[in-house]
Parts: sequence; C-alpha cells; structure tokens
Amino acid sequence: MRSNPFLSFLLVLGLGFSAQARAESLTWEQAVSLCAQSNTDLRSSDEALKQARLSVARTAAAFLPKASASAGLSESGPYDVNGGFGDGSSGGSASLSANLNLFNGFADLAARSKAKAALDSALAAQQTTRAQVGYQLRAAFLTLLQAQEAEAQALTIAARRKDNVDLVQLRYEAGRENQGALLQTQALSAQSAWQAHRATRSRRSAALSLAQLLGRDSGDDLVAQGELVAPEAPADEIPAAALQDLPSLRQAQDALISAQQDARSASASWWPSLGASASVGRSGGPWLSDSGSWSAGLSLSLPIFQGGTRVVDQLAAASRLRDAELSLADAKRQAYSTLRNSLDAYLNGAEQAGVQALFYQASLVRAEVGRAQYTQGLLTFDLWDQNETDLINAQTSASSSLGDAQRAAAAWQRDL
Repeated sequence: MRSNPFLSFLLVLGLGFSAQARAESLTWEQAVSLCAQSNTDLRSSDEALKQARLSVARTAAAFLPKASASAGLSESGPYDVNGGFGDGSSGGSASLSANLNLFNGFADLAARSKAKAALDSALAAQQTTRAQVGYQLRAAFLTLLQAQEAEAQALTIAARRKDNVDLVQLRYEAGRENQGALLQTQALSAQSAWQAHRATRSRRSAALSLAQLLGRDSGDDLVAQGELVAPEAPADEIPAAALQDLPSLRQAQDALISAQQDARSASASWWPSLGASASVGRSGGPWLSDSGSWSAGLSLSLPIFQGGTRVVDQLAAASRLRDAELSLADAKRQAYSTLRNSLDAYLNGAEQAGVQALFYQASLVRAEVGRAQYTQGLLTFDLWDQNETDLINAQTSASSSLGDAQRAAAAWQRDL
C-alpha cells in the first residue's frame, strides 16, 4: 500500500512540536537579561563611556601644579695622555621643583568643557545603542513568536485542507461533485503542506536571529514564551519632553559645544600666558654641600607672530562652529520627522490589527456556515472554496498584522 504523504507530513510536524516542547522556553524578561550580559554592542558602548570619563579626569591635570625631583652623583679630575688619570673629586646634587600654569588664554577651560561635552555625547551614544539593541531584541522575539504561531496555523490549515479533500472525495464518489473540484482541493492540500514546511523553516531562522542577539551560535533549542496581542493605540501627539531628551539631539548639541570650545581654544593663542615656578636644591661636596639655593618666579609670554597659523586656525574653528549650528538645526527637524513617522506607523499598525481581527472573526463564521451548507448541497463548490480561502487569508493577515503592530510599538519606544 502506498504511504500517504500528508500523514508523513503530520508525523514530521508532530515530531517538530515535540522537539519544541523539550527545547528551552524563553520569556521576554529572560531574553532581556541574557542580552544585557552577552551583547557585544552593549559592552562596547560601556567601554566607550568609560574612556570618555577618563578623558574628563585627564583634563583636571591642567589645573594642578606639576612637581619633579632630581638627584645625581659626579666624579671629575685631570687627564694626561702620558700620565693617565689624575686624582679627582666627587660631588652630588639634589633638587625639587614645581610649576603651575596660572593662565593660558582659557585654553584649559575650553579643553575641559570639550571633554565634558564628549562625555555627554558618549552617554547619548550609549542610550542610542541600548535603544537600538532593545528594539532588535524585541523585534527578534516578536518575530519568533509570530513564526511559532504561523507554524501552528499552517498545521491547522493543512489539517483543514485535508478534511476538505475527504469531504470532496466523498461527494465525488457519490456523484455529487466533479473531478475538477476534487483535483483543485487536492492541490490546495498539497500547497498547505508545503506552506507548513516553509513555516517550520521560517521559525528556525527566527530562532537563530534571536540566539545571535543573545550571544549564541545556534537557536535550535529556543522557543519564545508568550502570545501576540494587539497593542493599545497611543495618543496621536508627540510628547513635548521627547524632543528634548532624544539622544540624536543631545549628540548634535554636544557637537556644537565641542565646536564652541574649539573656537575658544583657537582664540586662546592670541592671549598671553602666565606661569609660576619654584625650586630648591643643594649641590657640591663629596655628596652634598651644607648650603644650597632656591628660586621662585613668575613668567609671562605673549606670542607675536606664528607664521599666520593662528589666523588660519581661528577661521577653521569658526567654520566648524557654523557647521555645527547648521547640523543642530537639521537634527531638530529630522528628530521631529522621525518621531512623527514612528508614531504614525504605530497608530496604523494598532488600528490595522483591530480591523484584521474583525475580518478573521467574520471569515471564520462564514466558513463554518459555508461548510455546513456545502455538506448539505446548499452551496456550490466555488463559493464554498472561496469561503475557505478567505478564512485562511484572514487568519494569516490577522497574525501578520499583530506582529507588525507589535514591532511598530517597539520602534516607537526605540525612537522616543
């Protein structure tokens, strides 16, 4: 007796679902925890922030005095070509010195302000990275949930198509249906079996994408725990505070501050510089003499001509400042556009999910009524088959719209 390919297909799917039951079931909270521990992008942003903090700490050295100590021993005496080395004498030296930069045209203040702006920019970049990774993780988790549901739906559809084959087969054998209807139903059954296989492969691919975000090489053992539900549509307005706290705007503002401090540093080269220094030391004798020396003083210097480099540097800094101002204005416009588009996509997705759910419920009722009417001979094959196709399409669209709406909600949270 020939084996039934559909029964073999059901057996394969059954084994697949049994394997899923033995796999690792992962909740959303667990996925977030694992991603925070192993995601390389998050760890890299943490290191960049650490480097920015160290750069700020380094600029504090310019406001502190610098001190140094030195010591030495020496031996000296006469030397004659014929007589060789004569008796020599020894001596030693030791000194301690310190100096402090009192004023250098505010260049040190500009460098510190620039480092602080870079630190805030690194904080904003870290926030952006976390939001982006969070969105990627949420999208991957939702995609796996949707793929799992699509696989289950494909199995349900395949079973329903198989029942339809049996129903049309009975009517054909009773002489109440034509061969074309039977062949059409068998073809649709074979198509649904292929679609179920494709859904299984899509689910495996979605599991692998999620596993990679969790730092794993394989996703064969991952099953997302949860269900797709329609998100609540938010208010159709952008929160006023959202535009002020956007990382992209903060980075543009920090770039402007950095350009301002560069211009300040360029201007500092026209100012005089003032410094203080002090030293004390002893030298002489076999080691050190009983007397020593000390010194203290102030120094003032004013650059008069540097070959025109100061003028060029100041003009270049002014150009970078104007460019940063233009970039900030563009970033504000782009930020509003991004939020508006993201919110519209969220609203459209939430509303569409609700509409598709209504279509699915209507198609389900029509399909059940149509099946009963077709069984009783009250409905033609074409109308009954259309009802079945509408049900399958509505079920698929409802599931797809739920996933799209959830991803749009995740994108809105990412962009805020």
